[in-house]
Amino acid sequence: MGLEDIAIMRTVAGSVVLYPSDAVCTEKLVELMAMHKGICFLRTSRPKAPVITRTRNSFRLAERK
Repeated sequence: MGLEDIAIMRTVAGSVVLYPSDAVCTEKLVELMAMHKGICFLRTSRPKAPVITRTRNSFRLAERK
C-alpha cells in the first residue's frame, strides 16, 4: 500500500491529515473535520477492519508545530 497521498498532504501548510483505524474513529473524525477551519485530509482503508475504538472515547485535533 502506498502512502504517498499522506506524505503529499502533510506538506500543505496548516493541513490536518487523519487516518482512522475503524468505523467509530472515522465517524468521530469526520465530525471534527466538519468543524475545523482549514484543510483536512482523511484517508480510509480496509472496510472490514474490526472495531477497536469505544464510542465513548473523545477525540480532538492536535495542532502541528
